[in-house]
Amino acid sequence: MKKTNFLLSLVAVLLLMSSCGNKTVYTEQIDFSNNIWNRFDKKNIKIPFTSDDVIVDISIAVKYNNDLQYNNVAMYAILTLPSGEERFREIHVPINRILDKKIEADSVYKAQAFLWKGVNISEEGTGNLEIENMIPYFETKGIKQLTVEVLKSGSDD
Repeated sequence: MKKTNFLLSLVAVLLLMSSCGNKTVYTEQIDFSNNIWNRFDKKNIKIPFTSDDVIVDISIAVKYNNDLQYNNVAMYAILTLPSGEERFREIHVPINRILDKKIEADSVYKAQAFLWKGVNISEEGTGNLEIENMIPYFETKGIKQLTVEVLKSGSDD
């Protein structure tokens, strides 16, 4: 009986400790049918910000396969915050099949880059992130998924 109570207490403490360190504010994945991202297929992501006065980092990850024939994935991003502030950025996520993390057996890789670091969220509400493919061809083959992740910045710990 004492062992059971001790084990349950230990599990509860470990769960509590693991939840305290969670820095993820929001994550969304966008899958592409047939692993193709069309040039003018803009992706819109609604990001809920449930607290104000928080500083966040926003990153994007690209899952791709060997059909992708480019050294980077060029994107244009527009972030609209709940306060109405807008931020614009062109980003080139570098593709390197040697250094990027191979995540699936069928040669699927993951490349990641920060869109913005240290974004101050001054109001609660919903933000919007629009991402546009900037590769100058109608179809970009080999892109399997985009993942946008919003994390509490290390500067507000």
